[in-house]
Parts: sequence; structure tokens; C-alpha cells
Amino acid sequence: KAIFTFKRSRDIKQCVEYNYVIESEGGFIFHSVAEMINHLNNIEMPAIAQLGKNAQNYGRDYLTMDKMVVRAVSDWDEER
Repeated sequence: KAIFTFKRSRDIKQCVEYNYVIESEGGFIFHSVAEMINHLNNIEMPAIAQLGKNAQNYGRDYLTMDKMVVRAVSDWDEER
């Protein structure tokens, strides 16, 4: 599924979904509620379908349990 979220700020904390949107091209990051509403009112079905495909491909390629463990261990090793 596509994810629609807001830009990180002091008041808006983000976590996993923020990086997911950036890496997968499976959603949008908005600066304001007005921007989000405007975008959603004007988005066309082919664009929504493409977001879904991007999200599905990203999940298949990066979000299996094995791949997430490898990535976490790799990140941990780099920090040491």
C-alpha cells in the first residue's frame, strides 16, 4: 500500500514509514495538510496504481524477514 506521511519536524516524529517512502517511491511526503489534500484531490488512478506496484516491489525486494535481519546486522557492524 502507498504511504502518505508528513515531513519530519520537531513536532512530527517519523520512523520506518518515512524511509520506506523515500526508498521505495511508494508514497508521498507532504509539508502540510493542505498540500496533502490538494495532491490527493488531483492524483489520477494510474499514479495510484504505480505507487502500489512500487510498494509491492520494495516489500518483495527488501522487507522479507531474512533481508531485514541482514540489513540490521550490516548497519550494526558499520556503527561499531
